[in-house]
Amino acid sequence: MAPPAMKNTSQQGAAKLDILNYGLPDTHKTLAIGKLKEFGMNPLVFACDPGGLTTLSGFGVDYYEIDKPKTAFEILGMIYTNRLDLRKYNLICIDGASNFSYMCLKATGEDSRDRRLDYANGNIDFRRFIDDVRRLPFHVYINAFEVELKNVNGNQIQMGAGCEGNKYAIQFTGLMNTVLRSFRFVDEKNQSNVAIQTSHDGLHIARERTRSCNQYEPDIISVVRKILKIN
Repeated sequence: MAPPAMKNTSQQGAAKLDILNYGLPDTHKTLAIGKLKEFGMNPLVFACDPGGLTTLSGFGVDYYEIDKPKTAFEILGMIYTNRLDLRKYNLICIDGASNFSYMCLKATGEDSRDRRLDYANGNIDFRRFIDDVRRLPFHVYINAFEVELKNVNGNQIQMGAGCEGNKYAIQFTGLMNTVLRSFRFVDEKNQSNVAIQTSHDGLHIARERTRSCNQYEPDIISVVRKILKIN
């Protein structure tokens, strides 16, 4: 059997978006999917947040509505066995990963004598879904709620992406290559705006491994342009 093709990090194909974007409500985490479509990408969305895609009603984005983990894994199985033709897409999105985590916990039945076992089993399915999506040959964009992560670096409080179970949320926040935080701020004209944080500020976890971005960028397109080195 022939070995797999060897790749090099300097090749253009090595620049694959692997983005986790977390934030509070109304920080354009879902809207970013529409903006990426306007930018020229063609996304397919796993919609895990009920009603969340109303934000994208004017963008014509294709999506599968996920109501339980079984639905998500059935779709993934069809993708991996080439029963779904995804040649028109180049971006796979999970909208509402925190909600999907809750679905995974709920699907355990919540009936273990040791409740920690329910969280562990739920997280296995949650992590498997995230990993299986990330292994697809597409750019990946995932969004999630912003939550407090306790006991990071001792007793220091940090903010990151939420999923069920605090220790699993810490792992989830550290999983992706690019971790962004969407947030609102008030500018000098006393107007509310949204921006993207790309590196740690001491409280909010964020990182962008190519080190191409400023700590704060105006929007998701500015971040993607710099990661993919698009002028």
